[in-house]
Amino acid sequence: MHQQHDIPNSTLATAVADAVISRLASVPLPPPQRILNCEQAAAYLCVSTEALKLWRAEHRGPAFKRIGNRCVYTVQALDSWVDAQPEGSTGKEARS
Repeated sequence: MHQQHDIPNSTLATAVADAVISRLASVPLPPPQRILNCEQAAAYLCVSTEALKLWRAEHRGPAFKRIGNRCVYTVQALDSWVDAQPEGSTGKEARS
């Protein structure tokens, strides 16, 4: 049989939400990832892994490091490289 509670729905919902938030606050989050492999770096930049490989060979892409025989990128290096890229143009400025 269904039992009736004297607690209003909004109060019950608030109590449940508070309990969930309290529980989640005690769960430690993993540290942000600082080092990305080539596949992750390509996804981060929205380019292909082949583009990263070409840029490495031509010394024109983001800075990378070698750890053993693996190539890795730091998020900071990717962000710095993106920030250093020239601003794009839509071409509308020249049509005035």
